[in-house]
Amino acid sequence: MDSEPTTIAAIATPPGTGGVAVIRISGSLAWYIGRTLFSRKDLSFQSGRFYHGWIVDISAPQTDTALLDEVLMLFFAAPNSLTGEDVVEIHCHGNWFLAQKILALCFSLGATAAGAGEFMKRAFLAGKVDLTQAESVMDLVSAQGERLLKAASRNLKNRSLGTYIDVIGQKLLEIQSQIVACVDFPDEVDEPPRLPLIESLSTLIERGEALARAADKNRLVRDGMKIAILGLPNAGKSSIFNVLLASERAIVTDIPGTTRDVLTECLTIHGIQVTLVDTAGIRESENRVEILGIERTWQAADEAEAILYVFDGTIGLLREDHRVLAKLSKLPNTRILLVANKMDLVSREKPFGREGVLTLSAKTGRSMEELLNWIESVIEERVPGETDIHMAINHRQRSCLLAMNESLHLAQQTLIDQSLPIDMATVPITDGLSKLDELMGRETTEEVLDQVFQEFCVGK
Repeated sequence: MDSEPTTIAAIATPPGTGGVAVIRISGSLAWYIGRTLFSRKDLSFQSGRFYHGWIVDISAPQTDTALLDEVLMLFFAAPNSLTGEDVVEIHCHGNWFLAQKILALCFSLGATAAGAGEFMKRAFLAGKVDLTQAESVMDLVSAQGERLLKAASRNLKNRSLGTYIDVIGQKLLEIQSQIVACVDFPDEVDEPPRLPLIESLSTLIERGEALARAADKNRLVRDGMKIAILGLPNAGKSSIFNVLLASERAIVTDIPGTTRDVLTECLTIHGIQVTLVDTAGIRESENRVEILGIERTWQAADEAEAILYVFDGTIGLLREDHRVLAKLSKLPNTRILLVANKMDLVSREKPFGREGVLTLSAKTGRSMEELLNWIESVIEERVPGETDIHMAINHRQRSCLLAMNESLHLAQQTLIDQSLPIDMATVPITDGLSKLDELMGRETTEEVLDQVFQEFCVGK
């Protein structure tokens, strides 16, 4: 017989100083701990309501100094809570030492420290959310852009991915039941024609492939887009980097080679997190530190979805620029924009021998709006629009879908081969159903669950 789950407690807000800190407690001892630590005149409570009072330091002498902090306490009675257990939340002032002190008092009354994601894991095990909804909570917590935020919110509220998967699973069960019925009851049920079963499997395979493609398209929604700023030394890369960020993040001097390493900063454009990478100027060098910086420059170029190649507009494109651009042109699926900087120093513009060069001045801000427009165009090209992002599918879910499709392809080939008995198709169909159950968390190992929930923060 399984023992009763322990009562867990954790600070649910980030470390540091703020307006409010939240201590969350879940389990059979939660209400006892809350009542013991909480002091107010009226000791009657209702589930789902906030109450004002004081936390009592039960480790101190029972005097006025035993009152630790003025707080709000919220109580949810089982099973109507996040975890399906009794849950208490203590909202104290946002001092990290104070929150730690209250948490220690919870431990002294029998609570144990919650692990990463343990509250959401209990919610999942209690049937409050399916695994995809639990993962959407993680997306809500970690989303760096509005698009992922909205997709995660839709899935958490409407169970959009789970509903879609359930439809595929139900159709698979219908195919499976037709085959099993004719095998188990050959005298009563005729073998079904294979062609409709093959066509039904084709439809389900297409749906699985569509979801997997969505995961590929939504990768930038989830992970963000990286834009590297490259060029020869002293072209003004760091100046453009600073202007785009609207801050003096990178050191700017007239000395070539000032930037020796890559600098990264993030901003949000059109609801997508864009990571700007300022890189070391590319040139021949014998300085070991500079060589390492240039190696990282090429690595940043390889990892970027787009590159701003900056050159000095007062000089034009040099032979070394052409050599670097020839190497960059071999990068697959990477958008490259040539940027002629320092145009405030040019009295009369002249062609640079290439089309599509954006002329700007990081010093005066000239054409910076056009540069932002180009970045927005890359986002619109690479990232699906909001109406196309119905479900923010993650890497784990995508792997389950691909594995399911492999099984369905095998089942389809088994049905196509008339020399094979029809019941042989039930084995790969069962495997496909198992992968859907793994995706939804209905049939999965403790190791997989631990891997999913350990990505959560403690207290969630």
